[in-house]
Amino acid sequence: MSDKPDVRLTPMQVCYIVDDVAATVAFCEQVFGWGPFNQFTAEVDSAEYRGWRGAKRIDVALGMAGKVQIEFMHIHQGQDPVAVYQSHYGTGIQHLGIHCGDRELGIAYLEQRGAVVNEVNEFPGIRFAFMDVLTGDAMFELVSPTQEFEQSVVSDNANTTDKEQQIKLQCEVDRVSIATESIDKAVEFYASVFHWQNPVIENAVLDIEDEKFNAKRARNRAGLLEIELIEPEINSSCPYRQHLQRGGHGIVHASCAANDFDTTRLVHGVSGRWLDTEESFSLHSWQGGPCSLQLRH
Repeated sequence: MSDKPDVRLTPMQVCYIVDDVAATVAFCEQVFGWGPFNQFTAEVDSAEYRGWRGAKRIDVALGMAGKVQIEFMHIHQGQDPVAVYQSHYGTGIQHLGIHCGDRELGIAYLEQRGAVVNEVNEFPGIRFAFMDVLTGDAMFELVSPTQEFEQSVVSDNANTTDKEQQIKLQCEVDRVSIATESIDKAVEFYASVFHWQNPVIENAVLDIEDEKFNAKRARNRAGLLEIELIEPEINSSCPYRQHLQRGGHGIVHASCAANDFDTTRLVHGVSGRWLDTEESFSLHSWQGGPCSLQLRH
């Protein structure tokens, strides 16, 4: 396959692994105004994953946090890339859902850039593939819906319900932040995948609770999200270094601009600030994992 720039991968979903999907949905609809969510339990009598065979049962919820879709999942039974993450990390952001018009072209496109197929599967209306990438195993999920499926989604969204009218968006997800051991390699990969032009790596200083840490940082757009890549200094105690110490999966948090958001409805988080840009924020641990939500102030 030729390396054509018209292969477009569009990140449009952030998937959180949580302990209780229903409780998390209720919290997010009330506090963040995300949703409404479509909740269901997916059950497969006979599934396979890397030599494992058996039944699967997964709680799932899908809803919008502004323009970006949020997915909550909890694996009750079975093995797949999500179950591997859940067994190793517990809760947190497991993958970015990436719209791809042609799954096979998307797979080949990522493989050319060093990604490796983790799982390929499909459900009625949806063909997908989990890909191991530089910043984490199964961190990209290529999603190729059929035309009939996309039309049904548009039709469903056009029918406003009473619940939709009651929910008022309080903060909109518009960024994901990814910690990496090598920002040079990470920027090279992400720039190639998402067609970044002349990406810039900044030497930055991070102030966390009045303690300062050196870091390298790069930001750029990818589909509906801004991708922020962070290489924290070695032997640092900042949240991004602590995240990398858990393992090789780099997605730390989703991020919202929340100037008017009432943070008293959340457990107090870690306060931080990028000194070069004077961007201040708080990192919150919640049902979606440790420090897995950033509110920018």
